[in-house]
Amino acid sequence: MSAICLASRDPDSNGRISLLNKANREYPWDHTFIPNYSMLYEPGTEHPKLWQALTAGMLDGVPKAEIPQHGGAYLEMRQRTGLPPIKRLISDRIRDFLGSFANGSPLHSPKSYENLFGDSPPPAAAKHWADDDFFAWQRLAGPNPVMLQQLSSPPAEFAIDDDRLPGALTLSGLVASGALYLCDYAYLEGIPRQVHDGTQVHAPPAKALFAMIDGRLQPLAIQLGQSAAPSTVFTPADGTGWTMAKLVVQTADLNVHELITHLARTHFTLEGVAVATSRTLSCRHPIHALLWPHLRFLIFNNFEGRELLLNPTGWASELLAGGMAGNLELLERSRLGYPERDIPPWDIDNWHLPKELAARGVDNPEQLPDYPFRDDGLLIWKEIGVFVREYVQHFFVDDATVRDDEETQSWARELASSMGAGLRGVSGQLADREALSDLLHRILWASGPLHSAVNYPQYEYMSFVPNMPAGLYDAPWQRSETVDAASIMKMLPPPEQASLQLFTVKELTSFRYDRLGHYPTGSFPHEVMPIITRFQAALERASRVIEDADAARPWRYPYLHPARILNSTSI
Repeated sequence: MSAICLASRDPDSNGRISLLNKANREYPWDHTFIPNYSMLYEPGTEHPKLWQALTAGMLDGVPKAEIPQHGGAYLEMRQRTGLPPIKRLISDRIRDFLGSFANGSPLHSPKSYENLFGDSPPPAAAKHWADDDFFAWQRLAGPNPVMLQQLSSPPAEFAIDDDRLPGALTLSGLVASGALYLCDYAYLEGIPRQVHDGTQVHAPPAKALFAMIDGRLQPLAIQLGQSAAPSTVFTPADGTGWTMAKLVVQTADLNVHELITHLARTHFTLEGVAVATSRTLSCRHPIHALLWPHLRFLIFNNFEGRELLLNPTGWASELLAGGMAGNLELLERSRLGYPERDIPPWDIDNWHLPKELAARGVDNPEQLPDYPFRDDGLLIWKEIGVFVREYVQHFFVDDATVRDDEETQSWARELASSMGAGLRGVSGQLADREALSDLLHRILWASGPLHSAVNYPQYEYMSFVPNMPAGLYDAPWQRSETVDAASIMKMLPPPEQASLQLFTVKELTSFRYDRLGHYPTGSFPHEVMPIITRFQAALERASRVIEDADAARPWRYPYLHPARILNSTSI
C-alpha cells in the first residue's frame, strides 16, 4: 500500500494531487435527491431498478470504490446470510404467511401474529408486549433509546393532574426529585398519511409520561396527541384503553425511529461525511485511512435504500404511516427541526454521546439507574476517544500541524459548507489536535456504535407486530368511546402488512460484516498497530463489564457489546 502521510511529507506530491482531483470529480454533490441532505450525485441511478440496488450492477454513476464487488467478500457474505433472491422470497414468504391464516389461524387476537414466525421462535416481545415494564424498558434499551427526557417542570400541554396519578404521587414531587420523564413524538404532528387499500394509516404524535418509582422506570400516562385534551389521556387504570394508548406510542416510536433516529441521523447524514472525505482527503491521508473502514459500504447501502426503502413503492413507503410524502416530511424535520414545537435543527452534538445524554437530562445514574444505551454506550464512547486521540497524535505532532495541513482544513470546510456536507455545529477550521480528535470521535461513534444500537434491536422489538406496528389501521379512540379487544385488532396491521414488516426488519438485522476496532490487513502502517492493539484490548475489557451488567438486567441488551458493533453502517 502507498505510505500514509500528510501531504507535506509525501514524496509523490504530483501523483497525490492527481488522485485527489480524480476523486473530486468522481464524488459530486447532490443536494436535491432528498431535500436538505447532502449526498453523492449518482447520474443514471435516480430511479434504480431492484436488481441494481441489490447487486450494484451497471452503476456507472457510482465510484467503483463504493461498489462492494470491489470490496472483498462483502456481497458474498451478505447474499449468503441474507434472504435472496429478494423478489421471489418476499412473494413466497407472504404467500406462506397468508396461507397459514387462511388455513384456520385467523387474526382474532394479537397472539395470532405469532403465526408469522412459522417454526422459528418469536422474540420476547411476543410474550411481554402488553406488560408495562416491557413498555418502559424499550425507552431505555429498545431500537429508539434517545427519546426519553427528564422534565424540570410538569409537562406542558398534557392533560394530566395529580388525581390521576397512583398512590400519593404528585407531579411537583416527581419533578423535585428528578424522577419525571417524557417521550414526545411531536415530529409526527400533521404529517401526510398514506392510504392502504382504502384505509388511512395513522401514527399520532403522542406523548408518554414516565416516572422512576421504586428504582425502575414506570409509565404514568399517555396523551394521544399534542393538544391537551382530557379525553385523549389514558393511564394504567384504563384497562384495554391503556393497551390501546401504548400501541399508539409504540407506533409513533417506530415511525420516528426509522425516519429520524435511524435513516436521517446515521445513514443519510453520514453520507455527507463520506462524500466530503473522498473529495478532500487523499487516500494516503491519515484521516482518510482512519475513516475508510468506518465509512465503507455506506454509500452502497444508502443507494439500496433509495430503491428498497425510500421511494413510492419501497418498503418504508408501504409500511410507515406517512407513506412517501410523510417520510420526506419527517426527514426534513429531522434536519431542520420543527419550530412549531420548539424542536431545534439537528446538530453534530447529536453525535456526542455525553452531550446528547446531558441535553435530555438522562446522564445521572443516581436518578436513572439502569439505562443500557447510556451505560454500555459510554464505555464504548470512552475507548473510541482514547483510540482516536492516540491516532491523531501519532500523525499530527503538534497543533500547528493540524492548522497547516491543507487537506485537513479543506475537509473541515467541506463538512461545514452548505455547498458541501452542511453539518450544523462543525467549524470550517480545525484549530488543534483536540478539535480534530473530537470531530473524528463523533464520526466513529455514529458510524459504528450508534448505528448498531438503533439498527439491530429492530428484530427483537418490531418483528412481533403488536408490540410495535409501523402504522395503525383504525383511528385511536378517545376516552368517551368504548375500547375493547376488537378495537385493538382493528388498529393492528393486516396480515400482508405484518408479513412485510417482519421480512423488512429481518433483512435489516440478519447481516454483520465486521467488528468495531478490527480492520482489514494492510489498512494501517505497521507503526500504528500498537495503537489498534490497545484499542482492541480496551474494547475487550469493556465487553466483560457489559456482560456482567447484562446478567442483572430484566431483558438482554447485546447491541452495544463490542463483539456485536460494526465498524461502519454496512447494512
